[in-house]
Amino acid sequence: MIISSPLRLRLAAVWAFFALSSGSPVFVSVSLAAEPLTAETADPETADPWLAKRGAATVSRRDFEDFLLAEVKPEHRPGFMASDRRVSEVMEGLLMNRQVEIEADAAGIERQPEVQAKLRRARQRVIVQAWLEQYGFDHARGDYEQLARERYLANPAAFDLPEAVDVSHILISTRERDDAAALELAGEIEGRIRSGDLSFAEAVRQYSEDPSAVSNLGRFPEVRRGMMVAPFEEAAFALPEPGAMTGPVQTQYGYHLIRLNGKTAAGRRTFDDVKASLIETVALERRAAARDEYERQLRNKPQEANEEAIQALIDKYFPPEAREALRQAGKNPDKTG
Repeated sequence: MIISSPLRLRLAAVWAFFALSSGSPVFVSVSLAAEPLTAETADPETADPWLAKRGAATVSRRDFEDFLLAEVKPEHRPGFMASDRRVSEVMEGLLMNRQVEIEADAAGIERQPEVQAKLRRARQRVIVQAWLEQYGFDHARGDYEQLARERYLANPAAFDLPEAVDVSHILISTRERDDAAALELAGEIEGRIRSGDLSFAEAVRQYSEDPSAVSNLGRFPEVRRGMMVAPFEEAAFALPEPGAMTGPVQTQYGYHLIRLNGKTAAGRRTFDDVKASLIETVALERRAAARDEYERQLRNKPQEANEEAIQALIDKYFPPEAREALRQAGKNPDKTG
């Protein structure tokens, strides 16, 4: 499904981000439509406008917001809604699911005992997981920054980093052209860049056949030894200074033109460099410990067993005659499965 630009702009307005003085992010839902809601665009009882229709299937604002709340972290929602591609993909997925759901409902699939059991189990899993996560947040204790500092000081060598380079590259692939043609094209592009006829960034946009160039514009900001194929790595680390560019470098993917953006010498990260990530790690561990302690307390509470009901359940799915048949076959029914 392709979302028109005006509609996408209205969709992007669904989530407006405000940073409160407390530092807590709040997402405020606003109207998707530029015009006032009418009887044709909204349910009068819920004011839930439709976003897309196909046949009898409709995707509403609530459907889309349910997806965002369930699947996308709050801090990622503005960026998510700013992407035409992601909004279109989700809209298409929601619409397809709704079409299938309508036909499944008409067939009475939800009335099947197995489906009802799965729905009950799914509901329980969601509630249990949400409660355990909330419990961890509410009951974790400790001075996280101090604990993070202690962890850093206990093993500072763990925060040593090797030399790294920040590079950008253009790939001329040999997947759909022969080696000679790829090398010739790479050489032509190199010549245009060196002459000033074409900037490196423009060359990436026009010529690079690395799929990741769409999102990263050919840039790899922190390349360390062992991360790239050997010819690429050797050429990248051999570049002498920012702005320097290689000639065509051959790898199994084709020919690369590599430009150095910067170098980072090997060294040890300071506590301030890693404080945020260490605090997050410590916090996650403390929350997990709080959840583990909570579950331990629950398991240690007195337990009763209704032996008669348990045996009746066993007999329903593993009746006495089946156990006897196993014994007759020389098998121990207590050791099956």
